[in-house]
Amino acid sequence: MRVIGQASSSPLWRTLLWLLGLGGLLAIGVLPSNGKQPFPDIVHPTASRPALPTLQIDMKFAQYNGLLEQRTRALEENVILTSAKDFLPAVVCVGDEAVAVQLRLMEGPTAGLTPTGKWPLELRVQERKTLLGMQRLYLQDPELIGGQAAMALDRVLVREGVLTARLQQVRLIFNGDDRGIYALQEGFAGPFLEAQGRSGGVIVGFDADPFWQQVAHFDGDLTAALADPVLDLGGLHYLEADAFDDPAIDRDPLLKAQRDTALGLLRALQAGTRPASEILDVERYARFLALIDLWGLPERASPLNLGFYLAPGVERLEPASFASSFPPHPDERLSLAVTYGDPQLQIAYAREAARVSTPAYLEELRAVFGEEFDTALWDRLAERQELIRRSLNPVRPIFAHLADPTPENYGVLRVGVANVTQLPVAILGFDVGGLTFVELDPAWQHDAQDERVPNADGVVLRAHDAGSRVRYVHFDIPLALVAAQAKLDPHGDFTLSVAARVAGTSGRVLTPAQPETPLLWQEDE
Repeated sequence: MRVIGQASSSPLWRTLLWLLGLGGLLAIGVLPSNGKQPFPDIVHPTASRPALPTLQIDMKFAQYNGLLEQRTRALEENVILTSAKDFLPAVVCVGDEAVAVQLRLMEGPTAGLTPTGKWPLELRVQERKTLLGMQRLYLQDPELIGGQAAMALDRVLVREGVLTARLQQVRLIFNGDDRGIYALQEGFAGPFLEAQGRSGGVIVGFDADPFWQQVAHFDGDLTAALADPVLDLGGLHYLEADAFDDPAIDRDPLLKAQRDTALGLLRALQAGTRPASEILDVERYARFLALIDLWGLPERASPLNLGFYLAPGVERLEPASFASSFPPHPDERLSLAVTYGDPQLQIAYAREAARVSTPAYLEELRAVFGEEFDTALWDRLAERQELIRRSLNPVRPIFAHLADPTPENYGVLRVGVANVTQLPVAILGFDVGGLTFVELDPAWQHDAQDERVPNADGVVLRAHDAGSRVRYVHFDIPLALVAAQAKLDPHGDFTLSVAARVAGTSGRVLTPAQPETPLLWQEDE
């Protein structure tokens, strides 16, 4: 058996590996023949920041050629597809520590496989050892996963009690070649849970292999694959629920049982057989969504990147965040489809989004992390806070109208209200001509009881589904009560406005009820 420590400490052995690796690179034209550095730094640590740890990866000539073959195949297919047989042996040194690993290219797009690019790598430490306290690691171009913002978000997620793959920057030396600054990220295995204060439990997720195979079917054109009208890659249905490979689970009957439970929950979420709020830890998931919305990194919520943790004795899955820029998101705002249309999740998201978008919250973060990150990041977060605050306080969250008097509604004011936002809206009451405010009695609801969010305080209307028809709920307000409180002539002219707010927030918006019956777009009963 080769002694890793002795081999890795030999200067001659290192020199031979460097020459073999450099020769292989020159042979395929990856390195310029003039010997200039093709991997420039993209991050320059300042004097106030500690020096980055240096990872030195050494591979023998034959194994390195195997990695080059993976790269060639990926460039031919325009996507990196992986299998277990792709793992190749190598040695990684950090300071005086040397460990044996298996590594391969990381599954996904080929964006980093240019001659001067930062190749994405997946590493697995052997012999139950760890590297920087991790057993499974990923090396990626920091700029592709969000750069400084991704680093800052991970620090805040940990502070907020949300599981996240530990992320740090390192300098990578590969077979003697300085490849610059990489983002080193932990995988969901080994000591991942213990490092974040969780004991036991398992992490499950979705197998992304079918997704990337379909992208390869479109010659690596991710845009075309996502736009395919025949096979929709945008949902959960094309992904297989699976547990992250961890030998420790197979050795422990209790963990195996927890894995089966966790997979059952994830498959129920995928099939929609149970509400998402019965499967996910609502508060942590909502907090996670609000923070990635604040940071403008919505791809974190993609099922291709997200893991789900099940703690012992718990029946809810926690989110476990992983940094990746793929699949790309069309914009920087979060799609509320990630709430799975569950009103409890939507309300919790709105509550957390309101909390993290206050100036006081950002000042609190700056007091803790201010010196670690550039001023530009904090300015950008302040801008995004303003966007979120405006989203949570729409000018007109509802449509409202006064129904024409009929014998059926004699003695009442029948007010039709429709939620036109993609979040649940609480109906608070009615402002009568600026003279008085009449709080809503839930018993006044005349119809469409299924439009109300169950178990909510007061009357909360379900979110409007994008592309669907406007759905009205009607309330019968006793006319005598309105007249008595406002001290007005019930047969005279007066204005009536409906008070509402996005559920989970503290704002209040008055929407005038139109005095005529509009053309109603209602679902057929």
